[in-house]
Amino acid sequence: MLFDQTLTYISLFSGAGVGCYGLLEEGFECVATNEILEI
Repeated sequence: MLFDQTLTYISLFSGAGVGCYGLLEEGFECVATNEILEI
């Protein structure tokens, strides 16, 4: 939670995923994201 009481989350999979979009629509702020680019 940020100082202004904004809810936050950390994405461990994809910054462009459907879950991230849903959280954004609900007023959450992404503070960090991680994505595997190569296997």
